[in-house]
Amino acid sequence: MTACQPMRNPTPDEIECFWRNGYVHLPKMVSESTISRLGDALRSVFAPEHQSKPFFVSDQSPEGPSAGRALSHFNTFHWDNTVFDFITTGPLAQTAAQVLATTHLRAFGDHAFLKEGPGAPGTPFHRDSRYFPVSGNQMAVCWLATGPVCRTQAPMVYVKGTHIESSEDLVGFKADAAGALPKDARVIETAPGDLIIHHPRLIHGSLPYAHHDLSGEHRQALSVRYCGDDIRWQNPMNSLSRLGARWRSSKSRTNRRRRSRLIQGLSRLSRGRDANLSREPLETVRQKAFRDCHFLMKNGEALDARECGRGAFPLVLSP
Repeated sequence: MTACQPMRNPTPDEIECFWRNGYVHLPKMVSESTISRLGDALRSVFAPEHQSKPFFVSDQSPEGPSAGRALSHFNTFHWDNTVFDFITTGPLAQTAAQVLATTHLRAFGDHAFLKEGPGAPGTPFHRDSRYFPVSGNQMAVCWLATGPVCRTQAPMVYVKGTHIESSEDLVGFKADAAGALPKDARVIETAPGDLIIHHPRLIHGSLPYAHHDLSGEHRQALSVRYCGDDIRWQNPMNSLSRLGARWRSSKSRTNRRRRSRLIQGLSRLSRGRDANLSREPLETVRQKAFRDCHFLMKNGEALDARECGRGAFPLVLSP
């Protein structure tokens, strides 16, 4: 995918809306040709032969597989070069940098989604920041669908202002396609080329896929995460980070067998997002760099402080 620019710049009012509400809907940002190429890339990402890749998840309808399913792939840019090119040279990076008012921008990761069939479950309300091993404020999550998304096609739902609140009351809430939404929750319907940007601390989710269409339509989207100047590494307290801490503390010891057991411990992790790193051997330098960050990066370091960080989170824009 060749380098391309957004169709327009975000306005000052749109940028102010992002910081005030925690999200902004930007109509007509991405060209039709770029959307078409992204659609081809995501169809390849969700091909059966790629469903054994790390971070693939399949969530079936409560009524059974025939009633609908929701598939997702986390960090596909680690192994898919077309998605990598879209994230690093596509139109989203420039828009994210303008919204964040940052001089340097790094690609943090991506999350691809496919929802199809009436009954495909929605995404429960959550904060992305809970899963990101970083701290800071200049971070943007860009959400882009490859086709129109109406209310019955699993549209995104954002709870306005929750990026500046500490309450977790709505986390875990599952929106019903026909039910009432929490106060300040907004459903965003989009047309092809529309972009939504939200802050990672904002509580959000999606409605279920309830569209009845015999043509086999589905909702396909990519969420891209970018980091700005003030973002610093902050290890979350999960199984992978605890193993990494033990690894760092053991490096000064001479007991190679102990260190070997720590490495083997990584391959035994079999649950949770971080565990899927061991589903199959690491194939690319980006996958290895991402894994190494959890072992080598120290809290408070800039993402480019170590070689692994520079490999896992490539620089997209700089002065």
